[in-house]
Amino acid sequence: MDKEEIKIEFYTDIEALARTPELHPKPMKFYTPSWWKDMPAHPDPDNRLAKTVKVCPSFPDYFSLGWVIPMWTDTTLKYDWKTQKYDFLYGQDVPNRPSQYGISNHFNSQFLDHVPNANFLGESSNFIFKFFCPWYAKTEPGYSLLQLPMFYHFNKEFSVMPGVIDTDIHHILNQQVVYHGDGEEIFIKRGTPIAQYIPFKRASYSATAQTFTPEFKAENDLSLFKISSMFEGAYRDTQRQRDRKTDT
Repeated sequence: MDKEEIKIEFYTDIEALARTPELHPKPMKFYTPSWWKDMPAHPDPDNRLAKTVKVCPSFPDYFSLGWVIPMWTDTTLKYDWKTQKYDFLYGQDVPNRPSQYGISNHFNSQFLDHVPNANFLGESSNFIFKFFCPWYAKTEPGYSLLQLPMFYHFNKEFSVMPGVIDTDIHHILNQQVVYHGDGEEIFIKRGTPIAQYIPFKRASYSATAQTFTPEFKAENDLSLFKISSMFEGAYRDTQRQRDRKTDT
């Protein structure tokens, strides 16, 4: 049978933004990091068995998940942990921008003061800004969106906090942005990808933990043989075989 298509509808009530396609939400594949694109598959051309993560299918599979919202306007953020004063400058390049589209904050007493060593990819977390996003999202009944930072972009200045929004009933996407700076001003250029959104179907799950059964051992042995008996491409080949069986 055909694969199920999960539809996400993005809306904005800013007409100028709706007429600016380069600032629309786009599939994650358009934001594959350049370091991964530039990485060779083999660090040593003379050694075929030496491989980089370029041949690991989990990366392109991850880079194809969901949609990304790019920053809709030039923005600067600043927080001084000594004085506990924060400041921001929100671009004025959206004509007739309604006042509700701007930036607020979550004081450290609301979150960071209660979380020891709240670091993101080794970067300190000093303050949390709240972006009032001009994009709204709607999913089909039973589906939510998982909000994630642009993890593999390794941004040292800011990160969007992960979370779940039940976008079949609540459509506002207000990103909680962790400021990694140390009193200096950071600049987020218009068009910068800020958050990834992956749709998923809400369901109940159960799990077991046990020793190998004969059936599982046979299945696992076959999987390992298929993957280990080819220099590369075996995982993708197994995926294609699975999909062909699913589509029939």
